[in-house]
Amino acid sequence: MSIPHTRACCLLPAVVAVSLLPAAVGVAYPSGDFQVWNTDTIEMKALPALKVAAEAEFRRGDDAMEFFYQHYDGGILWTASPLLSMGAGYRHVMERKNGDFRSEFEPYATLTLSASLLGATFETRSRQEFRHFTWAADSWRYRNRTAVKFPLRPQALPCGRDPCRIRDGSVPAGPEPDQSWLRLPHPRPAVGRALLHAGEHEKRDEMAARPRIGD
Repeated sequence: MSIPHTRACCLLPAVVAVSLLPAAVGVAYPSGDFQVWNTDTIEMKALPALKVAAEAEFRRGDDAMEFFYQHYDGGILWTASPLLSMGAGYRHVMERKNGDFRSEFEPYATLTLSASLLGATFETRSRQEFRHFTWAADSWRYRNRTAVKFPLRPQALPCGRDPCRIRDGSVPAGPEPDQSWLRLPHPRPAVGRALLHAGEHEKRDEMAARPRIGD
């Protein structure tokens, strides 16, 4: 979902339901506990090679009944080349321990190496964190994340019983007999615009069909 701004900006929400071991979190939940993690991210390009991002994450445990974790993160990422990017940021973590939320203040730096092969992107990110606590001794933590990203770009999707065509985000006035597939020249942006326009038309028609109060 895009947000109007003078520069490129996007909102990336994610809700993940997970079943984790107690070692994965700071609260001693039983093995196999059902948890829900919600992450919302806003990213904006400040310069062609510089990106600014903000993130908030919330976690519920004990079969998703107890709110036990939240963090707020802000940082920048500089892409030096297609193979190398560097970043820095700050994260404020609040986690429930012994019934109370306790804070952790966490500045960090990242270094990411990327490579592409056969259409897939291989990425490894190193992250060095300084963890400052008001209730425990400070510490350093190193984290590494390695990922493989595969391109998924559908070019055609079925369009239901009636033939129709949507191109460049526009909704045609009527169906065309030879077009029984939804054509997506620019898959992800075009789908979003097309569905938005279709929803607006449907909403206007529905409102127009309702009788007004007093009629």
